[in-house]
Amino acid sequence: MIRYACRHCHHKIGTVPVEKMSEVLNVLRQLQLTTQHMQMTADGHWVVYCICEQCEQCLGENPHYYTVEKWLQ
Repeated sequence: MIRYACRHCHHKIGTVPVEKMSEVLNVLRQLQLTTQHMQMTADGHWVVYCICEQCEQCLGENPHYYTVEKWLQ
Protein backbone atom coordinates (compact mmCIF):
# COMPACT_ATOMS: atom_id res chain seq x y z
CA MET A 1 0.00 0.00 0.00
CA ILE A 2 1.11 3.57 -0.63
CA ARG A 3 0.03 6.20 1.87
CA TYR A 4 0.22 9.94 1.40
CA ALA A 5 0.92 11.98 4.53
CA CYS A 6 1.76 15.59 5.29
CA ARG A 7 5.48 16.05 5.84
CA HIS A 8 4.78 18.73 8.45
CA CYS A 9 1.86 17.52 10.60
CA HIS A 10 1.86 13.84 9.45
CA HIS A 11 -1.88 14.01 8.74
CA LYS A 12 -3.00 11.12 6.52
CA ILE A 13 -3.95 12.57 3.14
CA GLY A 14 -4.86 9.41 1.25
CA THR A 15 -3.87 5.97 0.01
CA VAL A 16 -3.29 4.23 -3.29
CA PRO A 17 -5.08 0.92 -3.80
CA VAL A 18 -2.89 -2.17 -4.09
CA GLU A 19 -3.84 -2.73 -7.73
CA LYS A 20 -2.40 0.70 -8.68
CA MET A 21 0.78 0.42 -6.59
CA SER A 22 3.26 -0.60 -9.27
CA GLU A 23 2.01 2.09 -11.65
CA VAL A 24 2.28 4.82 -9.01
CA LEU A 25 5.69 3.60 -7.76
CA ASN A 26 7.05 3.77 -11.32
CA VAL A 27 5.91 7.38 -11.63
CA LEU A 28 7.35 8.27 -8.22
CA ARG A 29 10.71 6.69 -9.13
CA GLN A 30 10.79 8.67 -12.38
CA LEU A 31 10.38 11.82 -10.31
CA GLN A 32 13.56 10.78 -8.46
CA LEU A 33 12.16 11.53 -5.03
CA THR A 34 14.56 11.31 -2.12
CA THR A 35 14.00 9.63 1.23
CA GLN A 36 12.90 13.05 2.42
CA HIS A 37 9.82 12.64 0.19
CA MET A 38 9.24 8.89 0.15
CA GLN A 39 10.07 6.09 2.60
CA MET A 40 9.30 2.43 3.06
CA THR A 41 7.93 1.54 6.49
CA ALA A 42 8.95 -1.48 8.55
CA ASP A 43 5.74 -3.26 7.50
CA GLY A 44 6.61 -2.92 3.80
CA HIS A 45 4.30 -0.05 2.91
CA TRP A 46 5.40 3.14 1.19
CA VAL A 47 4.73 6.61 2.59
CA VAL A 48 4.90 9.60 0.27
CA TYR A 49 5.33 12.89 2.10
CA CYS A 50 3.66 15.93 0.62
CA ILE A 51 1.78 18.82 2.20
CA CYS A 52 -1.82 19.00 3.41
CA GLU A 53 -4.10 21.94 2.67
CA GLN A 54 -3.95 23.29 6.23
CA CYS A 55 -0.13 23.35 6.34
CA GLU A 56 0.03 24.82 2.84
CA GLN A 57 -2.34 27.60 3.89
CA CYS A 58 -0.37 28.22 7.09
CA LEU A 59 2.92 28.43 5.18
CA GLY A 60 1.30 30.77 2.66
CA GLU A 61 0.21 33.08 5.47
CA ASN A 62 3.54 32.77 7.32
CA PRO A 63 6.31 32.45 4.70
CA HIS A 64 9.00 32.89 7.36
CA TYR A 65 8.12 29.35 8.55
CA TYR A 66 10.03 28.01 5.54
CA THR A 67 13.24 29.03 7.33
CA VAL A 68 12.33 27.03 10.45
CA GLU A 69 13.17 23.33 10.39
CA LYS A 70 10.23 22.28 12.58
CA TRP A 71 7.57 24.92 12.88
CA LEU A 72 4.81 22.71 14.32
CA GLN A 73 5.06 21.91 18.01
